[in-house]
Amino acid sequence: MRALFYFLCLMMNIDALAQLNSFYMFVGTYTNETKTNGVHVYRFFSESGEVEPVSVVTDIHNPSYLAISKDGGHVYAVSEAGGGSGALYAYAFDRNTGTLTFLNKAASRGDHPCYVSVNDQKTLVFVGNYGGGNLAAFAVDNDGSLMGAGQAVDHDGRSVDPQRQDKPHVHAVVLSPDNHFLFVPDLGTDKINIY
Repeated sequence: MRALFYFLCLMMNIDALAQLNSFYMFVGTYTNETKTNGVHVYRFFSESGEVEPVSVVTDIHNPSYLAISKDGGHVYAVSEAGGGSGALYAYAFDRNTGTLTFLNKAASRGDHPCYVSVNDQKTLVFVGNYGGGNLAAFAVDNDGSLMGAGQAVDHDGRSVDPQRQDKPHVHAVVLSPDNHFLFVPDLGTDKINIY
């Protein structure tokens, strides 16, 4: 399931660069010290298809999934690790320079976090922990940083395939368009939980 490195690209329109038809693109990578690591910021030019490196932060291990706040000022990244070391990182994003500034991090409350989402009001961040079989919710401070240790919600159960579904495996935490519901698919239990 894992490639040497896995990335997710998220693009955000930057008003100051709209006349150039360019966007910032964020790429999280599985960490390989000789080839890739960290969260990379690129400028993507939609007319030409060209990509230009802008900045990178390397203080995070295996940032396999990223979420950008609706206002574009903050990026949240999971550090996909097991053994109790999964984490959630918060960064401020400077649209003028294209750089990320580390704010803080928190334990993801489960192993192998694989998904992160932030509500439109930027008051809550949700993390899905694949290996831990749970999700966690974190309050967000006014500056975009994470507050406290968060609240974990553990799933129970299994499904028909004993090799892949011996326990819960939360695979995503997706907010409804109105931000009133959180949809949490669980590969291990063959269910979509709605909170």
